[in-house]
Amino acid sequence: MINYESPTFEKTDIILEKICAGSGFVPPENPPDTPSNPGWEYGCEYRNHNSGSHSEVAIICKNNGSQSGEGIRMHLTLSGYKLQSVPDSSGYSVSEVTENGFSIFRNGHFNPGERIEFNIQVVVSDSPYHGSIGKTGEYLPCHFKIDSFVPC
Repeated sequence: MINYESPTFEKTDIILEKICAGSGFVPPENPPDTPSNPGWEYGCEYRNHNSGSHSEVAIICKNNGSQSGEGIRMHLTLSGYKLQSVPDSSGYSVSEVTENGFSIFRNGHFNPGERIEFNIQVVVSDSPYHGSIGKTGEYLPCHFKIDSFVPC
């Protein structure tokens, strides 16, 4: 049997922001951030369908820089519709859901040159299409804008 040793904590006066919860990872003192880190490209597009109850959106990120990390936190804003819910997010943590947008934390390691892609389902409250953004099978320009994008 291995003896358990309790972790020790040290008080410090250093204030850290942009901590990626859940991964146990603490970013470096000056974590890279987009647009100050121009090595990242990111965007979104509708995928698969607009159904009678939701729309599916692909979030696509490409690391063109030299950085690796343990996760990405981003905030997305919806234009033209009022967001009601995000019922599926490929298992990633969604928070701060308002009618204007939401935040998502994509945990998992990424490397330089890696493309990261995941899907989210969204339901809007003011659509004539029963919660989806557009008619069934209709592919529209993405109504989401990625406001903040923080690799960590």
